[in-house]
Amino acid sequence: MLNVNSLSKDADPELGRKSSILIKIIWSILLVINVSFIVNMFLQPEHVPRYLIILLLLWAVSIPLIVSTKKGHVSLSAYLYISFLLLMIFGFGWTGGGIKSHGSKILPIVVLFAGLTLGRKEIWLFGIAASLGGLALALADYYDVLPVKEALGQSPMTFWIYSVTAIFLLCYLENMSVEELRKSLRQAQEELSLRKESERVLEEKNKRLTEIAFLQSHVVRRPVANILGLSNLFNLDNPGDRVNAEVIPRLAVSAKELDEVIREIISRTEDIDSRSKEDHGISEERV
Repeated sequence: MLNVNSLSKDADPELGRKSSILIKIIWSILLVINVSFIVNMFLQPEHVPRYLIILLLLWAVSIPLIVSTKKGHVSLSAYLYISFLLLMIFGFGWTGGGIKSHGSKILPIVVLFAGLTLGRKEIWLFGIAASLGGLALALADYYDVLPVKEALGQSPMTFWIYSVTAIFLLCYLENMSVEELRKSLRQAQEELSLRKESERVLEEKNKRLTEIAFLQSHVVRRPVANILGLSNLFNLDNPGDRVNAEVIPRLAVSAKELDEVIREIISRTEDIDSRSKEDHGISEERV
């Protein structure tokens, strides 16, 4: 059996998810239909050629589509596969009892495949197509143009086999849907946990930035202010002193330059702090 998970690791995760689902659906259809038809061949030996033709067509189309899906052509393969199944149901239904044919039992299930592999618009598209196809068979039966007006095989066992086929396919499909929902919920919970952790780190970072800003604006600038005050005091106390005339201006200039550097550091720290708070607000809105 072909490996379902052979897509490249660098591929889009959503593409890989849909690819895996489509391949599982194709294999499940092959398995269930093969078992169902093999059993019916023993119950209805007169229809063996019909069953063999259907199985041959099913395998001939399914295997290339599996290969195409593994190469990344997921949407195209899904469109082709669902369209093929609908055509098979309507085509063989024309000679198998019309809307009363056994294949009509899986029409809703085939339409649901589109929801798992394509999207919401596509499920409506194929749903409308299936409804119109069923209506065409019903009208053909009403106007008496069908070559066969009753389902092939009227025994209770035949009806039971086809009913079980539809039940198994529906159970498998629902199980797959629930599993995908659980995966989505787990992923959402993991993303929420990571976001909360990043917010906690961000809050801690903002707290430290606030402490640094306070340290720079109050603790570091205080000695600078003291130096400027002392230099002015020395200059006023003895303005004619030659040493004061040379040292005090340089000391004052250096202190002012240091004060400007501290102001720039404070400004940049406050800018980082405000940006962090803005990012934190955006993160909270997304949550």
